[in-house]
Amino acid sequence: MMPPLGQTLKAARQARGMTQLQLAEALYVTRQTVSNWENGRSEPDLETLGRIAELLGVELSLLLGQEPPEPTPVAEEPPPEAVAPEEEVVQPPAPRRRWWLGWALLVLAIIACAAVLLVQPREPRYTVAWFQQAASVQEQSALNIYIRPNNSSVTLPDEQGRTTWPFALLLREEAGVGVQVEQIRVVPLFADGTHQRVDYSRDELASRCQSSHIDRYGVMRLFIELATEEEQTLTGVGFHIFITNDKNQQIECRYYASADEL
Repeated sequence: MMPPLGQTLKAARQARGMTQLQLAEALYVTRQTVSNWENGRSEPDLETLGRIAELLGVELSLLLGQEPPEPTPVAEEPPPEAVAPEEEVVQPPAPRRRWWLGWALLVLAIIACAAVLLVQPREPRYTVAWFQQAASVQEQSALNIYIRPNNSSVTLPDEQGRTTWPFALLLREEAGVGVQVEQIRVVPLFADGTHQRVDYSRDELASRCQSSHIDRYGVMRLFIELATEEEQTLTGVGFHIFITNDKNQQIECRYYASADEL
């Protein structure tokens, strides 16, 4: 014999861990209504019973006092017959033909080296004509480059025949944008067609000039001291300057000063 609805409802509510008030609020009824149901004073309608069963996680048939249907026995299927494993056919090893692999790796290495050489920028052949060629509009508008010689400090050849040429290189920003000086390459050119090269990196410029960045219409001063040997006749000095303006445009600037200007 199944217990009354009120007892079943109370037992299911308590198993769910809910109070009468919590169940009443979930059903939008008063706590007294839930109490009346559990005490057998009244019973909820079928629709409400369905909502109660869903909230309490029980079958509606349990609340209605119906016996749960017996499970239908499932017929056991006979175990499958054992199938003998097929014998694995071992194929004879294929003949090794790896001779081409070495050639392929050699060709790839040659292609990689050629690609690196093509990607790397070629250094220009520094001559007086190269430094004096007409500048582009962008180059002209980026920087105003000039030198300030220090003739009073030019030394006569010493005992080893070395002559010192001190001067200041001045860079003035002209476009009103501001630039970051990435590198300044100083190239002394000699009468025999040879040249030397002195590079000032971004970090070295920041150390020597307090900052490697030139603000809008600002000026950078780099003090340079060149030394030439006795057998070297200085023709002039070229300057190859690499900058990036504040619009992230990369620009190369050139300037040439003859030995007389130093």
